Amino acid sequence: MAKFGNMFLSDSLHKVDRGVKEGVPEFPDYAHFGNDHGILRIVQEARIEWTTCIANGQQCKEKPYFPPVELPRLGMPICCMVVLDRMLQDITNALNTIGIRYRVIYGTLLGGIRSKAIIPWTHDVDLGLDKDICSNRTFFSKLQDHFGGMYYLGHYFMDMPRMVPHIPAYIEVNNSSLFKEGYCRMDLDQGFYSEEIKKSIESLTPLSLHWRDRGYLDFNPAPDIWWNGSALVEINRKKYITIRDIDYELKNWYGYDYMKPALHGETWNGLSDVGA
Repeated sequence: MAKFGNMFLSDSLHKVDRGVKEGVPEFPDYAHFGNDHGILRIVQEARIEWTTCIANGQQCKEKPYFPPVELPRLGMPICCMVVLDRMLQDITNALNTIGIRYRVIYGTLLGGIRSKAIIPWTHDVDLGLDKDICSNRTFFSKLQDHFGGMYYLGHYFMDMPRMVPHIPAYIEVNNSSLFKEGYCRMDLDQGFYSEEIKKSIESLTPLSLHWRDRGYLDFNPAPDIWWNGSALVEINRKKYITIRDIDYELKNWYGYDYMKPALHGETWNGLSDVGA
């Protein structure tokens, strides 16, 4: 495990990371774990995990996400939307497999229609499910069994059915050249510790420490009209099922100019200028 600043995990933290409570359905939340100990990323031979998000307009653009390929971009924090996008893919694949209908709605639909992406800094992903499904705790228990430790699924804050991630943002990439005898080489002049990457990341600090507290997926009880036909929406180059009357609903939720993001001071909040 590594971070900018040339720091290592102590033996005690290594034990916490691996989990001293094996056999108990608890596991470390890497995002909070990384934030607590100042860790920016976890470099493994087959992938890189980021434990913090930049929450920075320079990086967070309302556009489809493409995995970085160049070394400086690989070294910088990944965009927050990667976790939300992975959640959306995972849950819709699971629902399709078990034959449960859904609709992509609210801000998730807005981002897909406006830019074929997830809106930057959005709090959540929104899906509509049948009303009886949303209140069925047994259903969410079965979903929990399906995903294991990747997510928490169940009735959460204010009894809202919700999917909360326990996985960090990560990208699968071959880092074998950075490893020697199974350990990551901590050479500041090579790989992820080069001056080029350190300079690239300076403009993105300070890093946000709390973005994971805002990342989740909400299951919303769908009114009957949402099942009266359907359409497809593209988000990050993948197609999802949504409501039929897209323009009508987006105008109702976000105003007639929903295609134009609102600017509050110097920060885009992602929604339209005139809300419903």
